[in-house]
Amino acid sequence: MVHALDATKVTITVAVSKAFIRVDVHDDGALGIPHMRPGDPEAEDGRGWRLVNQVAQRWGFTREPGDSCCWAEIASPAT
Repeated sequence: MVHALDATKVTITVAVSKAFIRVDVHDDGALGIPHMRPGDPEAEDGRGWRLVNQVAQRWGFTREPGDSCCWAEIASPAT
């Protein structure tokens, strides 16, 4: 998994409720802004945000000193 080129630590948190599943990926990287890249079917990377955009109802990122978080909320399956 490549999350941030300058990160030394990555933590993934998953929270489940009746309405959604939320996935947070925290790291200590500070370089760059997460963004969608043009699709290249031959590339081995660069598809993450495109995949997230296809399955998530909401997604985004936050940045604070020493912590960046990319998050997504996916609808929970009907119970």
